[in-house]
Parts: sequence; structure tokens; C-alpha cells
Amino acid sequence: MENETCSGLMCDEEPTRIFFETPEDMLNPLSINPSFLPIVITHAVIFLVGIIGNTVVIVTWAGSKPTRSPTCTFLVSLAVADLLLLVIYVPLETVGYFVITWDSGGTICKLSSYVEMLSGMASVLNLTAVSIERFLVIAYPILARRYCTVSTCRRGLCVVWGLALALALPVCFTKLHIKRIEKSGFNVTNYILLSITKNYKLKPNY
Repeated sequence: MENETCSGLMCDEEPTRIFFETPEDMLNPLSINPSFLPIVITHAVIFLVGIIGNTVVIVTWAGSKPTRSPTCTFLVSLAVADLLLLVIYVPLETVGYFVITWDSGGTICKLSSYVEMLSGMASVLNLTAVSIERFLVIAYPILARRYCTVSTCRRGLCVVWGLALALALPVCFTKLHIKRIEKSGFNVTNYILLSITKNYKLKPNY
């Protein structure tokens, strides 16, 4: 497999190979990678368990007023972040093991990586908010009665998700465009989202 172009970014290492080299390989994925089936099964189990568990958390919180404390509200927000990852990222990640190339414009690739980053940022920020709220309740109980309220929690959620949306944006502007010619004659174009690491360096387009 030969790398024809690598526009916008220059790769220091050899080109990344896609999972299937030819359409025929898709009919027998285990011959290419014995771990193919375990990977797909693992994704399916994570998807089902995650959807059921997080949905139960949200439904329980919505149907019971006593559970609508600031702590529980942030934990429900955490469940929403997990659901976002499970519903959008996990299926798209799994599809990547079945197809040679797709999403010619790179839009779905960007969406998948953005949702992954957004979910991670939101999870960290929600847990941080829970830690701060618990610290105030334990260390400063009188002060907590004034500030750790449901209305304050709602404003905190706006801050958490606003920061998460903003912090996840850079991943949408990091894309590597690689064209490949397969041995069988198929022309394959890959759109690979990258993190900025020592393996890649920017160079101007000419």
C-alpha cells in the first residue's frame, strides 16, 4: 500500500494501514485480525450495558423529586455525557471495522472525535463539580446551605457543558488527508483525525 499524498501535515512514520486492504477481506475479517470478533463483541456489550445503566439513572432521577439534589443532578449530567459517547461514538467506532472507506468529506470522522472529546471533558468537569460540592458540604456546611442549591447547580451545569463544548472544539481542526492506491486498483481516501504529538509536525501547503 502506497501513500500518494499527505497534504497539510507531514508524517514522520510510515503510513497507517487501514483495517481491510481489499473488499474481499471484509468477507473474512478473522483472517486479517483474530481479534476482530472480540473487539466487536466488546463494543456491543459496552453499548448495551452503558445504555441500560445510564438510562436507569436518568429515569430514576426524573421520576423522584427527593433525588434531585445538586450531587445527583451532576451525576445525571455525567450519565448524559456517557450516553452521548455510547449513542454516537461507539457505533461509529464499530463501523470502522467493517468498511474500507467512508465519509469522503470527513464530517462524520470529525463528529465522532468531537463527541469522544466532548464526553470526556464533560465527565471530568462533572466529577470536578461533584467534588467541589461535596467538599463545601463537609468542610463548610453552613456556607453550603447557601450556595449548594438546585438553582446554583443549574448554573454550574451551564458552565460545565459550555466549557466542555469549547474545550472539545480543537479536535475538529486536526485532520490528516491521505490518498492511497490499493494493490487491487481501488483508490482509497482516508481522513484521520490526529492529536498533536511528536510523531507529526506542521508544514505549509505548496
